[in-house]
Amino acid sequence: MDVVLRSVGVVSREWDEQHLALRSAAQLILEAPGGFSAAVAGAAFAFTDEWQRSTRALARDAEGFADRLRVVIADWLHTDEATGVDLLALAAFSQEVR
Repeated sequence: MDVVLRSVGVVSREWDEQHLALRSAAQLILEAPGGFSAAVAGAAFAFTDEWQRSTRALARDAEGFADRLRVVIADWLHTDEATGVDLLALAAFSQEVR
């Protein structure tokens, strides 16, 4: 199995950026001015409220993807470290003892 950790890191950063952009968009939706007539104000509020909640949920999902990718990187590094320690210990047996 081949994992290009740099690529995983780049993608995790891209998900972080997506999270921040979506969170910002959700805030802008929340702060959008009303200005609707009484006839449509309720429907407009319901629409923007649901849109804002949906955008925040997407932001949380993006953050979760980034977090899980960072866990992959950390696990991979931990495994490589453990393998390196084992290889160093094994290297002692590669020399003939007289």
